[in-house]
Amino acid sequence: MQKINQLFQNLVNIFQKYTLVLASSLTMAITAIVLIEDKYISEATELILVKILITSALGISLFFGLYMFSQRYGKRYLFEAIGILLLIGFYFVLPPDKKQWNIVQIISIFSCAVLTHLFVAFAPFWNSKEEVPFWQYNKSLFISLVQTWIFVQVLVAGVLLAVVAVENLFNIDFSEKIYLESGALLSILGSTTIFLLFQIDGLKKMQAETPYPIVLKFFTQFILIPLLMLYGVILYLYMFKILINFNLPQGWISYMVLTYSIFGILALLLVHPLRNQMTKSWVFWFHKIFFYTLIPLVILLFIAINTRILEYGFTEARYFVFLTAVWLAGIVCYFLFFKKTHIKIIPISLFLILALSLILPYFNVFSVSVRSQKKDLEMILTENRLLVNGKIDFKKEVADSVVNNIEDKFEFLSERFEHQSLKSYLSEDIQKSFKNKTVWSVEGLFLNLKTTNATHQSYYNFTLNYNVPFMDVSSYDFVIPFNQIQKGNVTIRKDVFSLRQSDDHPQFFKLTLNSQNTFDLTPQFKSYFEKLSQKEGQLDVDNLYFDFKLGNYQIRYICYSLSNRSLDGEISYDSYDGYFLIKILN
Repeated sequence: MQKINQLFQNLVNIFQKYTLVLASSLTMAITAIVLIEDKYISEATELILVKILITSALGISLFFGLYMFSQRYGKRYLFEAIGILLLIGFYFVLPPDKKQWNIVQIISIFSCAVLTHLFVAFAPFWNSKEEVPFWQYNKSLFISLVQTWIFVQVLVAGVLLAVVAVENLFNIDFSEKIYLESGALLSILGSTTIFLLFQIDGLKKMQAETPYPIVLKFFTQFILIPLLMLYGVILYLYMFKILINFNLPQGWISYMVLTYSIFGILALLLVHPLRNQMTKSWVFWFHKIFFYTLIPLVILLFIAINTRILEYGFTEARYFVFLTAVWLAGIVCYFLFFKKTHIKIIPISLFLILALSLILPYFNVFSVSVRSQKKDLEMILTENRLLVNGKIDFKKEVADSVVNNIEDKFEFLSERFEHQSLKSYLSEDIQKSFKNKTVWSVEGLFLNLKTTNATHQSYYNFTLNYNVPFMDVSSYDFVIPFNQIQKGNVTIRKDVFSLRQSDDHPQFFKLTLNSQNTFDLTPQFKSYFEKLSQKEGQLDVDNLYFDFKLGNYQIRYICYSLSNRSLDGEISYDSYDGYFLIKILN
């Protein structure tokens, strides 16, 4: 009872201190459970719940950081009120219509999550020169996060196994959703509560100087730093290979350098109190030479990312890689050339540069990326003389590599709702075919492709989708689903219908009556595709059906999806998800 009372008092204590943190966590957990539980929820309500889920998730780290901030500077309720206003504003900034969501929202949400966590890292020390308390505070956060993750994994696994045991031992049939809902509740509210219990004494305890943890020392000395040294050797060997062969680095080298740099900085932060202690020789030398080793790698990073940008233009990913390279260059210069340094510059500078990349007019990540892709698209079309009176001439001969590049630009810009600028390159008829599409694919519109690679196989896939939610079958007597006749024969009034298909050449799609009368739909498929101007991608149509007579029956085949594939000039058709409507003729 004493232990239970102590736990209850601790829970009351953290609720009083971290009220809004727990409120955000509880809101997130309840919202997740509602989304899991109610499969009949409307699309509009579902979007509202998703927005609440995202906003409350950001609130957990934001309110924790604000509480830490108020622990040092006071005015807790004022800063919490500001936090509430920020979250309300964020909620209403998110689009109210599902059709308005795109990659921009995903990047913004992820970036805001990173910003709130970075804010937690320096909130109580943003204008403090104390380095030891700052390190102790972040060490406490790091260890608490690791311990919380371990505790929650055990807790979730234990509870779910208990549910399985009760279900099997007592023959209770629980809904499968109970596993997802239990996991969501424990992973969200449970992890938040456990983490806050570790921080029950607040900032004073977190910044207090304590002996360096043995486990952390072992991890950094014998696992993290040796692995980073090995990784650094591999990167340098690759860099020497580039110099010897005199070729440009591959695009993925950027991510390798970033990984080495970020985990290397993390390792330096973890061993910061040991920097003047001869604990292990490799730890000492790693601390001494790490930023010097970054100089050639940051140069390599700039070369790699600028090569990609010059060739394909800015995207959000390349923008962030370029920005991170600039940040790394600044961090290297700061720690190598400044006599008085402070490790808090790392999270603060990263916070500022990320925040500016989202909100800075004209130069933010989204504006730069869209503007760059528009400019590159205009340049490609102009250089290849594909514009006639400002419109793309899809009949002109053009290299497949150029078409692939144009396709990438169209998809990128259409995914970001830049349809108005894309319309200027298309005729009115083509614009109409894209009316209800979010992503615009133009690769299939080019009619005269020139293969640039001799070993390249000319391939395209064009799929038609029947865009009608229901059909009128009142004038027909019978309906045979495609998946039923595909399994075997179907008998109607002693007449046996069977379907035979072949993908080999010559291809056929034959409906047979009583093993005597046969009708092959393949020529009708071919005729249908030949009438369309688009040759690749996907297209929604309103009349994807074929009428024919077979014996004493009038038949209409309605297919919900029909594909036309071409490999080196050999065309094949694939139909599925359809119905045979059958009418008896007098």
